[in-house]
Amino acid sequence: MKGWKQDILAILILAVVIHFIALWAIPRLVEGMVEKGMLAKERCKLNAICCRDINVAGIDEIPMANPDSLFSHLVYDVSKEPLRIHLTVPDTGMYWSFSLYARNLDNYYVLNDRRLKSEYGSREMEIVLVGPKSHYKKTLANEVMVVSPSNRGTGLIRMIIADRYSAEGIEEIRELKKAQELSYTE
Repeated sequence: MKGWKQDILAILILAVVIHFIALWAIPRLVEGMVEKGMLAKERCKLNAICCRDINVAGIDEIPMANPDSLFSHLVYDVSKEPLRIHLTVPDTGMYWSFSLYARNLDNYYVLNDRRLKSEYGSREMEIVLVGPKSHYKKTLANEVMVVSPSNRGTGLIRMIIADRYSAEGIEEIRELKKAQELSYTE
């Protein structure tokens, strides 16, 4: 009987360890690899928005990305100080969104073009990103404070193009690339 109880206890301990690895460690490992890839391949800097060109199949860091998308990404670290993110929605394009992801891959903040225009009545926005234990007091009337659940993470700006191969789509890409440069960090 003693051996049977020890086997059950060993299985339960193993299950807890596997559960911990699957739910805590693997997402952080994956996020670390994504951050490293974004910073190395794109020659981007930490806490800076990096503009990407139109997607090309087979070379994207973003899995199963929409081929009619233009991306910008951000790898952030707010452990020492808040990060000010200035976002500008382009006049053209079918859809625009900004998403923030914590170190464990949780998507904790999303803003899209429709929400920005309806809630804030503008095409531009200032987000102050702070860490989980940071203390920050708003300094500008139009800024929005977002608290990250982790000190490190990633951000992603997506812009969707209706038809990148049409004459209108090619012109739309040119306009979106200009607008892409208007989002930055300080």
